Amino acid sequence: MFVSIVVVLIVIAVLTATVLVLMPEEEEEIPPTGNGWLAILNSTAAKVDFRRIVPPPRPTELRITLEMNETFTGSYRFQNDEDGWLVFESGMDLATIYYSDLADNREVNMGDRLRLENLYPGSEYSMRILWAATNELIAEGKFKMPPG
Repeated sequence: MFVSIVVVLIVIAVLTATVLVLMPEEEEEIPPTGNGWLAILNSTAAKVDFRRIVPPPRPTELRITLEMNETFTGSYRFQNDEDGWLVFESGMDLATIYYSDLADNREVNMGDRLRLENLYPGSEYSMRILWAATNELIAEGKFKMPPG
């Protein structure tokens, strides 16, 4: 009887130690990584189809920056986790950006899209998708608009 009580206590101690080792001390917020695919639609519009982003962030966890002709920069944020226009935040307002959530799951993942309108014909752009909490880069790309 004494041996079986000792064995049960040892098993409980081992299980408790295992659970404590497997439990994270503090949940760390890790920025997602990913990429997108850009297509020029005409001299003033382009679209970005998101590819895989791991882990998939909510739209409000991201910020978009545009730089035009290596001179002017504008920053945009998502107003909520649903389809809609991005809100101009700071710098120079260089475009109108609309977000579409293909799966309607309130996460930015494969197939979701940004549509950039009111771009300047003949201008060169750099676009960055940032993790808003830390401004860490998730994806970036450069493109040139055709002349008007």
